[in-house]
Amino acid sequence: MTIQRGRFYFGSAGDMSPLPMTIGGGTVDVSPVLYEAFSRALRGTPSSTVYGARRSWPLAWPSYIRTDSPEWRSLQRVEAIYRGLIRRRAYFLDSRAVNALSPDVSTCGGELGSESFAGSSGVLTRLNNGPMHGDLWSLCEGWLEWEGIATGAGQTMFGQPHSVVLDGSSHTWSFYVNTDSSGSVTPTFAFYDRDRGPLATVADTAITLPAVPARYSMTVAAADIPTDAATFQLGFTTTATTGDVSTAGWQLEYDVPAPSDWTLGAGGAEVMVRPFTVAYVDAARLAVSATFLEV
Repeated sequence: MTIQRGRFYFGSAGDMSPLPMTIGGGTVDVSPVLYEAFSRALRGTPSSTVYGARRSWPLAWPSYIRTDSPEWRSLQRVEAIYRGLIRRRAYFLDSRAVNALSPDVSTCGGELGSESFAGSSGVLTRLNNGPMHGDLWSLCEGWLEWEGIATGAGQTMFGQPHSVVLDGSSHTWSFYVNTDSSGSVTPTFAFYDRDRGPLATVADTAITLPAVPARYSMTVAAADIPTDAATFQLGFTTTATTGDVSTAGWQLEYDVPAPSDWTLGAGGAEVMVRPFTVAYVDAARLAVSATFLEV
C-alpha cells in the first residue's frame, strides 16, 4: 500500500493496516508523559531527573461504526490484540508525524543514552556536546559515538528498536555522520519476519566518511524489501578499517521523493492496547474507543 497521509495505522508485525477515520478527524492528545523525580532545594531551586517519556494515542469512534461494516471488522483486530489473542508484537504508526522513528532513536540516544544501540565491536557512547550539525541547532543536541571499531570490513552498528514494514511503500532513512579519522560505511536495513527471525540485509553504496558532519540518505524501494519482512533495524556496516564514527539526526519516512528536514521522531511505536471499549448506540451502531500505549 502507499501510505495515506493523516491516517493512523495499527497491527501486529507483518499485518499493518489503516484504522477507520475518527469523526471529523477527531482531536487526539498525543502529548508525551515524562517519568521523572522532581525536587526543590532549600533555596527554592527546582530540579528534575527524567527517566524517560512515553506517548499514547487515545482514539474514539463515537457512534458511526455499524456492526456489519468493514470498519468494525478492522476494529475487531484491535480487540484481538487487546485480549491477547494475537501473540506477536503490535505496532502503531502515526502518518501525521514526519519522522517514523521513536524519539530516542531519532536523536541517537537523546533520552536513554546508548542503550538503544549495539555494535559488533567497539564501544558506543552518547556525547552531549552541542548540535552535531547546523541543521539540528536547538532541535537535537549531542550525538552517538562509535569508538574502537575492530579493523577490517563487516563491523556493524544498529539501532535495536524495530520499525515496522509497510507493504507496498518505499522506506527512506536519512542521517548525519562523520569520522575523526578515515573509513567508509554502508547504510544498512536489517529485515526480520513477523516473529523477529532475521531475513536479509539491504545495503546502499558505501559512504566515504567525511571529517565534517554531513547528511546522507538511503531508500529501499517496495520491490526490494524481502518477502515476509515485517520489521527492520537501521544501522551501518563498515567496508574498510574505520576510525571513530559519530552520528545523529536519524529520520525514517515512507513514500517520500526526498528526505524532509529533520524533526523529532514521533510517528512509530511498539504499543499495547489499554483500554478498549465498546458500547451499543442502537441496534446497528457501536461506539468504540481504544488507547494505544507506547511500550
